[in-house]
Amino acid sequence: MLNRVSIVGKLVLLVLFSVLATAIGIGVTSTNESGKALEQSRADALTGIVQSRETALEQYLESIEQDLLTLSSSDMTIDALN
Repeated sequence: MLNRVSIVGKLVLLVLFSVLATAIGIGVTSTNESGKALEQSRADALTGIVQSRETALEQYLESIEQDLLTLSSSDMTIDALN
């Protein structure tokens, strides 16, 4: 089949296959890189959520501790326990 195709035709086919192979390679690489970037973005978002919730929990526990200290030093509480 290629014996009947002229040298110009063969060169055109060679260039087309080279361009196609390059385009496929770039497409695969781009897809992989965008997937990695998306995964990193999700990980960063989740890290932010975890840090936010950690801070909120720490503040909540500190407020409970302050409430307990206030309650334990109250004269009414001391009288009620005696």
